Amino acid sequence: MQPTVTIKRLGWLAAATIVLGVLIGVGAGLLTLLLYGVEHVLLGYIEGPELSGPFGVPAARRAISVTVGLSIAGIIWYLLRHKTTAVPSVKKAVAGKRMPFWQTIVHVVLQIFIVGSGASIGREVAPRETGALCPHRFCALFPIGGVDGMDRRRGELVSPESLIARTSINRMAGFTTMPPRDIASFLPQDGFEPPEGPFYLVVEPHTGTCYINREPDVARKLIDSDERTPLTLEEGLAIATQHPDWLEIKNGFNLLGSRSADGRVPSIWMSQNAPRLGAVWPNSRHTWLGNAYCMARRGVSLFH
Repeated sequence: MQPTVTIKRLGWLAAATIVLGVLIGVGAGLLTLLLYGVEHVLLGYIEGPELSGPFGVPAARRAISVTVGLSIAGIIWYLLRHKTTAVPSVKKAVAGKRMPFWQTIVHVVLQIFIVGSGASIGREVAPRETGALCPHRFCALFPIGGVDGMDRRRGELVSPESLIARTSINRMAGFTTMPPRDIASFLPQDGFEPPEGPFYLVVEPHTGTCYINREPDVARKLIDSDERTPLTLEEGLAIATQHPDWLEIKNGFNLLGSRSADGRVPSIWMSQNAPRLGAVWPNSRHTWLGNAYCMARRGVSLFH
């Protein structure tokens, strides 16, 4: 179903455009102030119309400044790239790939930092990444992209809150302490979107016992290398509802196919003798949590 064009929807889109324009403009202004501050501290000058570069700064100071700046940035960039969620390119972000929040901010600040220290490149991409990050966060908080201004890519038939409440063990109903807006922020990641249509099959699902006690980001790489597919929030809830005993005889599990804008991944485990829907950070490790996966997804046609 295509989004319905209504006055209300157009109003929301116009308001979102204005708010995002202001936020992105403020972000760009703050980056400029940061650039001036770094230049003043490291090089003793501030660029402007009359002074477009540190031409009057002694060569030794310029060399030390840029060497220190690039060294610090290089170390932090290595940690960002290999120890946490990588920041996608602006092109991929515009195409829909979600930008991790704090990693993107650090990435942007580092670019301005190296330019302020004397490097000749970096300032062009930083404001673009800021501009790409703002809509991602805004849309996660205020989903207006679907039918009648609401995002219906998930929970079309039964909401996650209803599913976990219907998951019971020994007459103990499942529960969650997360508010509905928080749950709504968990969306399928690129490559893990469900097949078209209201129904599809998850082939050979598993709670991920072999990936137990692994950080979600580490488990994600292992699942990919094993040519398996991590489950999304909806898939995990559907399986837990049909097989609640798995939480007792196997293990609780993370659902790496979904992620919130701040990087958390949804999880299901036993708490107070009942199934619980919660979330964990991508670098956290828990001895009772596996990382659920399946072997494939298959679309189902109701007419063939």
